[in-house]
Amino acid sequence: RSNKPKMATIKTKSTKHSVWRLMKYLAITLTLTFSYYIWSVNEFRVMFWGCDSIFFWNTQCVVAVQNFDSSTILIDKIIPKKSEWCSTSNIKKKNCKNLALKPEHNNNINGGDSAMVKRRDCVDWMYACSKRQNVTIWYHHFHKSGGSSFVMLAQANGATLMPSNSNGNPLDITGTRIPFWSYNAEAQTKWANEIRSKYGTNMVVTEFNFPNPTQLSAPLPFLYITIVREPVTRLVSNFFWRYRRHFSGLPEPRLKKGESPDFKSFAAQHRNYYIHMLTGMIEGTPIDSSHLVAASNTLETFSVILICEWLSETAELLYLKLGWKINDFNSFHLKENSGLKDYNLIKMAYGNNWKLSLTDENILDISLYKHAKRVATKQLEMYNIPIPIDKNNDKKQNIVDIVDNKDRRLRSIKP
Repeated sequence: RSNKPKMATIKTKSTKHSVWRLMKYLAITLTLTFSYYIWSVNEFRVMFWGCDSIFFWNTQCVVAVQNFDSSTILIDKIIPKKSEWCSTSNIKKKNCKNLALKPEHNNNINGGDSAMVKRRDCVDWMYACSKRQNVTIWYHHFHKSGGSSFVMLAQANGATLMPSNSNGNPLDITGTRIPFWSYNAEAQTKWANEIRSKYGTNMVVTEFNFPNPTQLSAPLPFLYITIVREPVTRLVSNFFWRYRRHFSGLPEPRLKKGESPDFKSFAAQHRNYYIHMLTGMIEGTPIDSSHLVAASNTLETFSVILICEWLSETAELLYLKLGWKINDFNSFHLKENSGLKDYNLIKMAYGNNWKLSLTDENILDISLYKHAKRVATKQLEMYNIPIPIDKNNDKKQNIVDIVDNKDRRLRSIKP
């Protein structure tokens, strides 16, 4: 994925120009050699230099990645270029600019669903075809669904976070998360414009909160992206990650001395996690099928929905749609849980058929996940990306409309 760096234009005589060139490459070599030394001593798997000014140019991104016993230096230009689909688009820049001046709430948008789709198409066009002007990526990070890898991958493709952030979540001067999800549409747009002007921030992340449908801004200036993972697998992964210290034989601050993690209470606390998050509900609050419909409608505002189980086969969408040249998630995978996973804790709570029991408890999330796969499938088909083979059914899910007995009662609900 390496591209030769574009030389800075220096108005000097040829001899001086050669000297500058030699100095530049010498500086790069020394920096990478020194960084590799630090990297080796500290046993880092990934050394990441971001996308800020590097030596004599300011549109370069440098990433060093180590997988097991091999290392690779990735150097890639971050100059925004128009995606191929821009040349065939009939979207008019003037119309999109006019929409950008009128922030609206998604559930009360003037013109209904068709107006929302128009705004979503406009924000896609402004990002991919108009040098990413006046667009802020809003990535929602569902726990244990590849979110940390995505944040780093986005930075490798030119995304700029707030100077003070926690895994992309914007922080104020006290280190507290900025609750921009609670702002109304006008305030969210104003805030996004301010941090873009002040810091160059063109990407924000939510991880612990998300607007309810009445507060969610319609697309533009925000371009929504998320990754969704199979709910039961995500829940179990989150449990083992939450208590990773305990399973590695280390002191766990979340537990009393001698206490073991209680999967039953953990699962109850995070039941139907997706629905609660996308509707702005506190986890544990009673929900029903109407909340499934609301959450499904919210997913329709997302320009990119990636399915965690499909990432290796479908990450190309980020290049074809957004122009992101670096899209290998494996290179940015940091949070591998090396602790022993004691599945007996799950079996003690739910028996040998724990997967089936958890599926039944998280039936709304299961249905939302299937809806997310339908939306993701449509997005992939627009760019002629093959739909991954479903491992459970050994056939392509062209429509991804498999409904098992556990959520058959929800089939009549069409978000």
